[in-house]
Amino acid sequence: MTLLSRRPVTQTGAWLETMRNGRVQRYSISGEKFVIGRASHCNLILLSEDRFVSREHAMILTNGEEGLFRISDLSINGTWLNGARLTRRKPEELHSGDVITIEDWELTFHMP
Repeated sequence: MTLLSRRPVTQTGAWLETMRNGRVQRYSISGEKFVIGRASHCNLILLSEDRFVSREHAMILTNGEEGLFRISDLSINGTWLNGARLTRRKPEELHSGDVITIEDWELTFHMP
């Protein structure tokens, strides 16, 4: 199982801290759309043996002028925010410390 970040440089100062099987890593969020999934074109690639991570599983949308971040579930298998399942394609605002769960991946959102 592998985790890759496609865009390591950030313009927003926000990042995701990933935890899986006791391993913690940090990935910068960049651009207006930050896609999380298992496809090679995603900004953050989460691979899964069981394939419960969709090719494009979730997307973080950034409004740099207002400093707002929103997450949208793009999957059939579901994305959870602080333990509550997100409604598919309905963006929800992110706050520093929010926990995003995709399969057995735990992603904590941080911003300065």
